[in-house]
Amino acid sequence: GSHLLEHHTTSGMTITHQIGVLTGQSVMALALAADSVWIGTSTGLLRFHRSERTLKRYTISEGLLFNEISALHLSGERLWIGYSHADRGGLSVMEMHTGKIRTLTPVL
Repeated sequence: GSHLLEHHTTSGMTITHQIGVLTGQSVMALALAADSVWIGTSTGLLRFHRSERTLKRYTISEGLLFNEISALHLSGERLWIGYSHADRGGLSVMEMHTGKIRTLTPVL
């Protein structure tokens, strides 16, 4: 299966979280927030909420331009999402407090 390791620098502990949903997917990008790990994959965007131990998947159905995530960047309360799909790409931004995703570029 797939695992996510979390290392606590103050205690020196390493905690392993098993994330079976990642099996068979390529992880293309990671972004770390205070309470979450954002994982860009070849089949969508995942948010692993560390304290709640929950996983939420975002795909085209939730507003992504493509499911193939190539880059992630956190800036304040926004998650910038870069896409790479075959020979096309694009850019979206997610307002993290609402979960709303806006596409900023047409399919390139």
